[in-house]
Amino acid sequence: VDGSPVSATAYIGVKGDVTLDNNVDALDASRVLSYYARASVNTSDANIEMLPGKNGDQFIENLVCFLGDVSEDEYSVDNWKKTEVDRRDDINASDASWILAYYARSSTSKDVTWADVVKKAEA
Repeated sequence: VDGSPVSATAYIGVKGDVTLDNNVDALDASRVLSYYARASVNTSDANIEMLPGKNGDQFIENLVCFLGDVSEDEYSVDNWKKTEVDRRDDINASDASWILAYYARSSTSKDVTWADVVKKAEA
């Protein structure tokens, strides 16, 4: 309104890419499976991280968990508001499997969508 510059931090990622390297691959599936295993046996630990080494950056951790929760429709109401802790029960071995399926299918075809991968896996 007064002509002053405005800035905002935007976090952008690729669905399924929990390593934040702009690729969805087997390493992402492995990271999701490892996260799921740690969260399953240690639900009281507030320091479970999907992407270790980010110095506790909760915004990055929330983004990574958002990207790793591939079964959730990214456009679901309030999905973007969920934190890493909110997703602990949602991210599981199925997400890791779907990431691997997406990686395998996208290696041979460019016409792969997450909806197709998750829908076929659930059928």
